[in-house]
Amino acid sequence: MILKTESNMIRGHEVIAEARKLISEMQYSPNRGDFREKKHLSILVDPRYDPLTRLMRVLVTCHPFGHLTVDWEGYVVVTVQSGQEPLDSAFAFLDKRGQAMFDSLPSGNYTLSLEPYDERLWVRCTVVPVDQLARQQWISLPSAEKVCELLVSGAAEATGLLSDRTKRIQTLATIAHQADIFARPALKSCLNLMCDPSIPAELRLSAAQGISKSAVDLAGELDLAPFSKALSSTEKTQKRDIKLEKSMCAGFGTILAARKQTLEDEIQLLTAFVTRNAASGFDFFRTPAVRTKGRIPSVTRGMGLRTRGTITGDQPLNPLLDLARAGGRRVRDELIRLLKQKPGNKRLIGQLLAIV
Repeated sequence: MILKTESNMIRGHEVIAEARKLISEMQYSPNRGDFREKKHLSILVDPRYDPLTRLMRVLVTCHPFGHLTVDWEGYVVVTVQSGQEPLDSAFAFLDKRGQAMFDSLPSGNYTLSLEPYDERLWVRCTVVPVDQLARQQWISLPSAEKVCELLVSGAAEATGLLSDRTKRIQTLATIAHQADIFARPALKSCLNLMCDPSIPAELRLSAAQGISKSAVDLAGELDLAPFSKALSSTEKTQKRDIKLEKSMCAGFGTILAARKQTLEDEIQLLTAFVTRNAASGFDFFRTPAVRTKGRIPSVTRGMGLRTRGTITGDQPLNPLLDLARAGGRRVRDELIRLLKQKPGNKRLIGQLLAIV
């Protein structure tokens, strides 16, 4: 029985070697698939084109002959668009049945290859299979961390195209809640990008918006001190970046809500946000007045305070209110304590007290 198993393993390696050679000779396009066979297996490439979206869905099936058991785990099918620059490329994991599925490929002519999985595929390919990730139980934590490091490196590359850098961050945000093994390193990567002042604001906003509620499961394990240090070393909130600041506060508030006690690293984080957003100089939190011609306008109180010749509209919320709402009463009370230590925050404290 042992000899039979070993023989099957050897023949399984032969099948994979034959499959790698055979698939490298295959091509497909929106209107034509491909089929090849050799001694140990056949390979079918079945593309389905959607004329409405102009995208392709492609199924690749490697079928071993006889009763061979082939260990496809750890291998991926890579496909590259031919004859066009820039090239669209993608990879898909092979499942236990020897099948790989590509979804949403741009229309074009493609070639194929069968390769051992390598973390660099995540930055080499423009389309990555995040939807298949949860089924890959063989991926280790060091491998997941390496993937996230590579994606962060690509997102932080100043000479890279903005669209490519955005795609890296979107991939990070997606894999953060697609598979448990990626949750911790991907979340930390998003937080680091969000707090990095060298990253353009639109990319930092994308990272901030990628922090999902699933982050609460990791809240107790996160050391917030590095993020506090990064926030403290950057300049205070500017008017142009107010959307980013509010998203950052909401994201960290979600994490803080899951923590049951106020530790030193949390106080450091809250202090950093207070320093950035609470001061009398932040007049851009007020809506510009709407001037009238010297008469008292007839408006309802819900539209703003009434004064002679001026309507002062509702004031946009300070980002600290987003932090308090997402973080809960414990975070709100700690913010109030910190604000009372500095002058000029009476009105903001009142707004925080109004949060239930």
